[in-house]
Amino acid sequence: MLSDTTQELSVTLEDAQTTTESNEMPVVVPQAVKAKIFPPERLSLDSFINFPLPSYASAGSNGDLTQYFVTLPPDLTTMTAIMDALQTLPLPPPSVIKQLSSQAASAWQNGSRSLVYAHANDPRRFAFWVLSFWRGVSELRTNQTGWRAAQRFLSQPAFHHDDSEAIAFTAHMSTLPWSDRIMVRGFGDWVLVQDLRQFASRDWLNNSHLNVMLGVMYDKIKAIDPAVELRYKVQNTFFCAQLRAAYAARATYAETRSVVRDAGTNLVDAPHTICFISHVRGNHWTAVAVDSVNLQIH
Repeated sequence: MLSDTTQELSVTLEDAQTTTESNEMPVVVPQAVKAKIFPPERLSLDSFINFPLPSYASAGSNGDLTQYFVTLPPDLTTMTAIMDALQTLPLPPPSVIKQLSSQAASAWQNGSRSLVYAHANDPRRFAFWVLSFWRGVSELRTNQTGWRAAQRFLSQPAFHHDDSEAIAFTAHMSTLPWSDRIMVRGFGDWVLVQDLRQFASRDWLNNSHLNVMLGVMYDKIKAIDPAVELRYKVQNTFFCAQLRAAYAARATYAETRSVVRDAGTNLVDAPHTICFISHVRGNHWTAVAVDSVNLQIH
């Protein structure tokens, strides 16, 4: 991580003008800004949850997004001044950030060279990378909100004495770095720590949970009978949707590379059964098995 030295926290006027006059839209947040304002990557989940980040403004700029884009170059030329502003000014609302992101490339092509905090009526002009900064902080705040919900779920009185798994999960939150990837027994792959929060909730039977359960179940079956992998292939919850999309585009199916086509080719080359689940009528899951050995669908 960068230290707060004068060399690291300064940007010359010449550098700022060179970046602004470039034909390339600047999108990378300076490392000095990330080091100063974003949470350290090794920060524990417990500390990450309460890490101070810029807040959202209560409203955008009266719906007129053109007020954010300015044709003049950025007027903040020292990193210290930039970071003081970034730390104190509120972010645009998430919906505004999303809309600005979709319009940024077009605005740059039409001559805009800086952005202002129009929602805060602040005239200071920032380089275009401030939009990446807004998106980054917004994503961090979303992660914080999700982990706070997980923390509340785990702190329920019912878990205090009866649930050793909830107690262990809570204990890990004080040591696991928020941005890390870890190997979780039964998952079969490295998992982002931030994705673990979905398991500290009652929001079950979504795609992610089901994929994990399918993977764990399949691994346990293969541990008993390794040869089962030759007879049965288990697909994830997205396979049925991909199958429908492939059928809708069947006119170009033969020329298109896709998971579905690869699965179909393997089904013919080495006959076996493909197993997957389908979300039917929006309210329940149904198991499907395509058996190319006996030419049956179950």
